[in-house]
Amino acid sequence: MSRRRRSTLAALLGSLTLQLACQVTWREPEVKPLNPVAIFPAVLERTCTQLADALQLLGGTLDTETIVQESCLFETAAITLTNTGDPVNRLDEVAYLGNQNSFSRGRYYVTASARPTTVEGNTRVRLTTRIEGYDGDFRLLRSRGLIERTIIEQLGELLGVRPIEE
Repeated sequence: MSRRRRSTLAALLGSLTLQLACQVTWREPEVKPLNPVAIFPAVLERTCTQLADALQLLGGTLDTETIVQESCLFETAAITLTNTGDPVNRLDEVAYLGNQNSFSRGRYYVTASARPTTVEGNTRVRLTTRIEGYDGDFRLLRSRGLIERTIIEQLGELLGVRPIEE
């Protein structure tokens, strides 16, 4: 390769590097993995009772309630979200909207289950939240974890204990 071609190539690479270094791009904040599982130092029966209460404190009604000997499962009916008020009731606080701000309203459903752990007297609580925003059609949105954290905090207050592991 000739000396002139090498210097031209070096200048081109230098210019490209400078352009890439100066380029600014917008990115959504990184999403930390959501672990909607908590272990409470409480027996299953009491945890199930208080879990149902914690779900209803959000303003929802239980659509499905299944309690069997070794576990319990609760599903809420749709809980309406708005664009004002308490953060746990605001669509823009509980879900990632991306660059879409055209959602006029939203709703969410919570599924909560509890079962005993291998350590006697402890109960594992698992939460799943389905959040939907409306922009002419309901679209599934990604949770920020606010609803799940609120439920775990309320459950801890009702049980009078903090989770061992989240």
